Order: sequence, then structure tokens, then C-alpha cells
Amino acid sequence: MRPHPMPCQLSIEKLKVDPLNVLYIGHDLRSDMAGAASVECETAWLQNRKHEHLTIINIDYVLENLLDPLSLTVLK
Repeated sequence: MRPHPMPCQLSIEKLKVDPLNVLYIGHDLRSDMAGAASVECETAWLQNRKHEHLTIINIDYVLENLLDPLSLTVLK
């Protein structure tokens, strides 16, 4: 059932990383962003028209295209 933190949590455990050092990029506010935020990952939403009407909550960054993450200071 989505949103569910399990995919993010399993990835974090397998990679042995701190969730505070993970930037999760997704396109779906309800499933991608909510699931990643629930395990304390930073989140970057790849904005799309399908979800423009939804309230953005628990999002650290809003991206307009796939090149935007390159300019985030969190990655430098």
C-alpha cells in the first residue's frame, strides 16, 4: 500500500547509509515523497502538472526538471 516507507527503508539498510544523507527524488507526492519523508530522507519532488493542485507538504526541494538536482547545495 502506498505511501509506504519500506522501499526506502530497505534501500537504506542494504546500502548501510544514514537516511539523513539520502536525497530521494520522486515525481509522485502521495507515494514517493510521503514514503521517503517518513524515514527521514531529504526529498526532492520533480514537479509535474498531474499533481500541481495538491498541497506540497514534507518536501525539501521542488524541481522543475531533471537537471535541477545538480544545482542543489546539498549535493556539493
